[in-house]
Amino acid sequence: MQYDYVYMASNNNTNKNLIRHGSASSKLGIVPAINIKPNYVFDNGKVASSLKIGDKIVFGKYLNAPIEWQVINISDTGYPLLLSTKVLDLKVYDAKGDQSKRYSEHINFDKADVSLFNDVQYKSTSMDADVDVPTVTIHNKELLSVRQNNSFTLDIEVTDPSGIEYIIKPDGTKTTDTRFTYTASKNGQYVVKTMDKKGNYNEYLIPVSNVNAEPFVNVKPSTTDWTNKDVNIDISTSNDVRWSNSYMSLVQKQEVFGSAFPNYTSYMGKTFNVKGKVKLIYYDDRSINSATSIGFYYRTKSEGKNTFNVRGSWNGVYSIPIMSMIGKGEIPFEFNWTVPGNYFDDLKPWINPGGDSIYPNSLRVEITDLQYTLLDDSDFKINSITLPNGNVINSSFSVIH
Repeated sequence: MQYDYVYMASNNNTNKNLIRHGSASSKLGIVPAINIKPNYVFDNGKVASSLKIGDKIVFGKYLNAPIEWQVINISDTGYPLLLSTKVLDLKVYDAKGDQSKRYSEHINFDKADVSLFNDVQYKSTSMDADVDVPTVTIHNKELLSVRQNNSFTLDIEVTDPSGIEYIIKPDGTKTTDTRFTYTASKNGQYVVKTMDKKGNYNEYLIPVSNVNAEPFVNVKPSTTDWTNKDVNIDISTSNDVRWSNSYMSLVQKQEVFGSAFPNYTSYMGKTFNVKGKVKLIYYDDRSINSATSIGFYYRTKSEGKNTFNVRGSWNGVYSIPIMSMIGKGEIPFEFNWTVPGNYFDDLKPWINPGGDSIYPNSLRVEITDLQYTLLDDSDFKINSITLPNGNVINSSFSVIH
């Protein structure tokens, strides 16, 4: 089980301690963490103060099933921090902004008997004073923003003052070579796992989105039957980046995503044109302050201290207030939008008929003739097609007799 993040926080307004959790794998779930008093005795007779980082212990139950925990840290005053090794519960949320999420993602402790928020100095698994994780360097990092054909070879080096215990490459192979290359044959997120001699472990995420997608080529013969006559063959190719939908009838909270645009180019800095028509069909007082948003979803990347970070972003670049649509009938809209510099991948249309209201039946809108078109596609238009006889056609269409 891999946890995206687990952390503790303090709510200064209510003096409550919170244990917050993030997502496990691709699902949102409850992954509890808890500090245990050093003098607590578990059912097997083991005292909490005797636990070491990495130890596992069975403690408590959930729905009558024993919970297995692992020690992930020990505070300076000896409080082991336990993290459940398995997700205890999962929930599929209705849509972005579902209010129920805020209640299922944390646990309130009204009467915490101790506060550890000034006592959470992390320790390595060897209990050494060295708590710094290995440093991962990508020597050709600048090429992550340069388009590549077929594959991309990363030049990676891992260093640490205490020495490197092992490195696990993205394909799962283990090595002690501190500098190596790794070829990414397709776009995706590649993880390098590192462990130093003092037991400090890190997973370094490398987001790769610069490998070109194969261009689409269509070959259409005038007949597929056997014949001794000439056959006309139409050869065409198009890398047009567009998405359209002629009609959508959407209710409040019915968030819609279009197909992801193909990875012919990095969309960073490129401009899209979006146009269509919207019509208000029904509303009530609960949705009067909402707005219909026409925009984009994409993933961003940023470089942190010990890894890259990849996050989803919903960009409602054109918003039409519900109040402005009352009694207006069909309203045309059109706008241009330039993809920001933090773009990573998975760019797709996004339509939200009425924000994140918790009332799904309080609004209905119709969107027609919706069309997304990339305006700047000069760097991946087809320059030529080489025919089987060796002739080169400098266009995207040809007929062979």
